[in-house]
Amino acid sequence: MTRQHGDTAPWLQSSANRIDFLLHNCKALTMPPNFKKQWPRRPSRLSRLFDTARPFYFITFNTYKRRNFLARPEMHEAFRIFCSKAQQHDVAVGRYVIMPNHVHLFVAFPKGGIALPNWVQLLRTVIGKRLLHLGVHKPHWQEGFFDHLLRSYESYSQKWEYVRMNPVRARLPNSRGLTISG
Repeated sequence: MTRQHGDTAPWLQSSANRIDFLLHNCKALTMPPNFKKQWPRRPSRLSRLFDTARPFYFITFNTYKRRNFLARPEMHEAFRIFCSKAQQHDVAVGRYVIMPNHVHLFVAFPKGGIALPNWVQLLRTVIGKRLLHLGVHKPHWQEGFFDHLLRSYESYSQKWEYVRMNPVRARLPNSRGLTISG
């Protein structure tokens, strides 16, 4: 297989009887067109768990370079307004802690509703706009976020205990604008 200037997808070429992939070391790998990888079926226990319940997540996201600008009443207000509007889309925000440089929260999503990454991006955009209004210049957020799908009450209890004790471990008094729900 030769690569020509102007190919739209130089890593993929196809013909009537095969599909060729150009690998990083420039060796071609040919797969027959009817090749299908047979994956094992999802274990039935996962269907029982996920087909009947709304996904419930523990989420953490951080400020850019861990800058301390979230522990303000204005950030809590923006967060609460966003969360109350999220209810209109069947998104339920539970307990949360807004630390000076990161946020921990618990949130449940409807099946087939907004995707978790999109929702977190919207939340960060809303808070970011308020930060800009307060004179805090971009960038505001560390790239990405942490999420953990909660599967049991024990998992939730462990995560909530971690979140609840986070300000204590950081030696932050509640009077400094730290926001703790629940």
